[in-house]
Amino acid sequence: MASDAALLHVEERIIMYRSLKMRIEPDSEQRKVIEASFRYHCYVYNALITACKSYHRSNGRLPSQFDLSKLCTRIWNNCPFLHGYLYQNAMNETAKRVLQAFSKCGENRRRMERRNRRKSKGKTDKENTELTGSPETGLACPRFRKPSRFHSYTNPLHREVFTERNGRRMMKVSKVKGPVRCYNQKAPVPGIPKTCTIEKVDKGTHTEYYACLSCWDDIERRRGDEYLSGRSLDAVGIDMGVSKTATLSNGTVYGNDHLYSKLLDLFRKGHEAFSTMLPGTPGYRKARSRLNHLYGRLRGIRRNNVETISRQIVDNFDIICMEDLPVRRLRSKSKGKRMTNAYDDASLGMLRRRLIDKAIEAGRRIILVDPRWTSQVCCGCGACVKKGLEVRTHVCPECGLVMDRDLNSAINILIWGLTGNPFPERWDE
Repeated sequence: MASDAALLHVEERIIMYRSLKMRIEPDSEQRKVIEASFRYHCYVYNALITACKSYHRSNGRLPSQFDLSKLCTRIWNNCPFLHGYLYQNAMNETAKRVLQAFSKCGENRRRMERRNRRKSKGKTDKENTELTGSPETGLACPRFRKPSRFHSYTNPLHREVFTERNGRRMMKVSKVKGPVRCYNQKAPVPGIPKTCTIEKVDKGTHTEYYACLSCWDDIERRRGDEYLSGRSLDAVGIDMGVSKTATLSNGTVYGNDHLYSKLLDLFRKGHEAFSTMLPGTPGYRKARSRLNHLYGRLRGIRRNNVETISRQIVDNFDIICMEDLPVRRLRSKSKGKRMTNAYDDASLGMLRRRLIDKAIEAGRRIILVDPRWTSQVCCGCGACVKKGLEVRTHVCPECGLVMDRDLNSAINILIWGLTGNPFPERWDE
């Protein structure tokens, strides 16, 4: 069941990148420079997209990172108005972003083609072209960005980032005169800052600015085998789902609060008020600000739930067995809008990523288990008891075991993860 490729553990001498995000408060002059930097990075981004399209028409492929970096040098030399607002190596970071956008668009096109291949049968050539893209170019292109929709840019760091003024920690931002006030005064910097990404969030009535530092953590992590050897190990199996976000094999249950359904009336009222406002008016900005705050509250609570659950599990257990869930495919098979919203509230993909990240940092061991049949097999006798999603209680006719369906699945995940025994082939029949 658990192959060698699915067994994740901390290797010796692990060194990693860690990030620190903090809100910054620039003054009026600093704000003008930051906003100008956003506009000029957007200008470079759109110019590089045009260059990639032209290069693909001539050569049949996208340019490399080195080719785009040479083009950024030419743009830098021919556009002296950029020199006061961005560095040349910051343009190289924008070039990386352009190539990532082309790669993501190509993946999305291939996924759409696979999904729409059956739908395109019997349709006209024009309808097929709308489904799969233009056959002339053969290139899935990202959209050009308006300056108002360009929300982040990245600067490489080659000097000290922080300074102190009147006992407060201040941040130095590239091309911005003077230090910028920042929050998270007591948050330690997790390593040596290498890049700084400036982000802005439009709240309607005001704009919030954030700085995200990517830091090189040169502290050698403890190796998992050394940490786990010579002590009694605590192992746990985790079943993730919709009705309950996570069920542990020891009986602990982390419920799904279905937050979006509880806030649905507020979202409807907010969207109704927003739709009646005239764009550009104070009422329009106020309604948009209320919606942004409401969605920000939803994102914050979901993320807090994920961080709390993952931290408790990693702190209390040494070996963590969990399902290797294809969350996107699972969500696409939802049976209704309410079930889809429950998937979003559970944040299963984010929970899995945070569990793996924290386990690697803490020296724990993660075992990924094939999710097939985990809820159908009896954890007591191994009999296969098939049941639909609507059946939430496992009742075994062979041994008489009665327990919650998710708890039975969590125990199976723990057993299969520790033993690595595959399930019998007859269950696939």
